Amino acid sequence: MKLWFEKTAGICLALSLGCGAVTAAQLATKKALTLEVAKQMAAAAEAEAAKNTWNMVIAIVDDGGNLVYLERMDETQIGSIEVAQQKAQSAI
Repeated sequence: MKLWFEKTAGICLALSLGCGAVTAAQLATKKALTLEVAKQMAAAAEAEAAKNTWNMVIAIVDDGGNLVYLERMDETQIGSIEVAQQKAQSAI
């Protein structure tokens, strides 16, 4: 009985260590949206808005829907802030 328990415990330990290594490797390679890239995206959106004389709020979210960057252009209504965030979240 003791031998069976030791074998079972050893197998469980080996499996748990193996699964942990795979998960750690996956997390280490995930790329994330940086603030610098978000600002570049916002600058491009602002240039397009200015070219078309649009007043708008620019909201940029990450792959989890979390706000990374928000910019409100002059003369844009306050209500557009919430709308821009919701539109950005619905795009993912």
